[in-house]
Amino acid sequence: MDLDDRFNAILEMATMYRTLRTQAMSLLKVESNNGTAVVGSADKENEALIKAEFASLDNMIGQSLEISDDLRKDAYHAMIRCVECIVEYFQRDQKIETVDLDGKPQVIELKATPKK
Repeated sequence: MDLDDRFNAILEMATMYRTLRTQAMSLLKVESNNGTAVVGSADKENEALIKAEFASLDNMIGQSLEISDDLRKDAYHAMIRCVECIVEYFQRDQKIETVDLDGKPQVIELKATPKK
């Protein structure tokens, strides 16, 4: 599996997102409301550009969530496979405590099959 490559892609997307968001925010006029709230408004001539920029950012977030969810599932299955390989190679039972794909606590007990 290419877990490392996909994880690194997520990190790169986060870095790109931060850069693009900073650029998009620079198109807004930002006003502070007594130091507690920040309000951004757009010039009429930049309104369409700003909407397009933020729509692109929203799309990037959606893609990141999909990639992250697939990566989480694949990493879970890779972890289970690694433990199975340990059980098989060392011929010893193994118990791991983890969370399942729904985030619920889980105990997995793998039993070694004696070699004949």
